[in-house]
Amino acid sequence: MYNVSYYIRCIIQEGSVSKHKTYLTTEFSKIIVIGFYYNSEKKFRKEYSDFMTADCINLWKGKVWGVLKTTGKRVLLKSVTN
Repeated sequence: MYNVSYYIRCIIQEGSVSKHKTYLTTEFSKIIVIGFYYNSEKKFRKEYSDFMTADCINLWKGKVWGVLKTTGKRVLLKSVTN
């Protein structure tokens, strides 16, 4: 597997103000995908070490979070609603 790093642009909502922030994929210790299975109320949660693998999941309804290596805080990378 190749260790390729690229930039991810996120929108961070702080109160009524939204800001754009750019992260490098190597800044995340893990990527967490949380969502619902298709057309049901059953939830799932999966963790990945690579953003490319987590981003390629056909997400029906849910969110993709990145956990920063420096602080351990979650950053919302992608949100899908259907």
